[in-house]
Amino acid sequence: TLEAGSQTGLVDKRFYYLADHLGSTRVVLDQSGNITSWSDFYPYGKESRGSSSVNAPAEKFTGKERDAESGLDYFGARYYNADIAKWTSVDPLSSKYPSLSPYHYAANNPIFYVDPNGMEIGEGREIFDDYRKKVQGKLTSAQSHLAKLQSKEKKDEKKIAKLQGEISELNSTLGELSELEASSQLYNIIVSPVTASGGFGGEIGYDAQTNAVNVFITSLNDIGSIAHELKHAYQFQVGQTSIQGTGHGGGLLHDLVDEAGAYKRGSLFGQPSYSVSDLQKHKQYGGRSPEYASRTSQRTLSTPFDALSTYEDRLRARNAIGPTPFNYFIGWDKK
Repeated sequence: TLEAGSQTGLVDKRFYYLADHLGSTRVVLDQSGNITSWSDFYPYGKESRGSSSVNAPAEKFTGKERDAESGLDYFGARYYNADIAKWTSVDPLSSKYPSLSPYHYAANNPIFYVDPNGMEIGEGREIFDDYRKKVQGKLTSAQSHLAKLQSKEKKDEKKIAKLQGEISELNSTLGELSELEASSQLYNIIVSPVTASGGFGGEIGYDAQTNAVNVFITSLNDIGSIAHELKHAYQFQVGQTSIQGTGHGGGLLHDLVDEAGAYKRGSLFGQPSYSVSDLQKHKQYGGRSPEYASRTSQRTLSTPFDALSTYEDRLRARNAIGPTPFNYFIGWDKK
């Protein structure tokens, strides 16, 4: 900010905003590190009485601007009233969440979810964007390295072939990320060492309340696991895998080909690579059950389950039996 000064007329004053895990502005520091204002919020965004009103920024709950006159937060698609924990208008995408009120905030779970624009419940966009930048950076580096190898008079064909394979996988990754981004299916990326199962870096789950696929990872520093789990998210998107009705764990479509593909993707960023035959011998996968160890070919929604039906037919029939779905798969709630 620029303020009036005694000699030059203007003085450059810099302020640093410190936010919590939801993006809410909690503390503002000046350029000397002194606290100029602080804010505490109730779960749904109402500011507590202990907050400072002096030099307080307009950016409040989840970093959105709070109008001083009305007290409403502007999210882009609509306004939010933190005093009553409700939106002032209907969710433009309410048809995606038929079980939820179009007025309540973040599926009534404001500690876990954020609503980035007043339309969708989303989390982890910055993780997604950072991962895509890393993929693009690795692709640029690999292409540069390949050009140098190919320019040499004596070519190392093995290295060239390996780099070409890596470049192909990186290009596929970027295409898959674009498809996930454009999908009407909502995907969240959540850092949760408690929720992720087995200690292997993460898992994907399904939240029936918000109809969202949650990509759980245990650490932001484990890029291999992020790559692995986002590959599973893409497999869900294209009907190659399903999630159990509990909301966690691979369902009837999940097979060793899915896992081998996810490990191949993770190997771009340091994760070990396992073939289908390797996974058959792996305690976590092949050791799970003889039936799971036999899943050595790709299952999809269109793969024949028997002479009369596909896996999609089978899953829909099983889902229709119980009070809760047997498996979640892309388009499971549409006939």
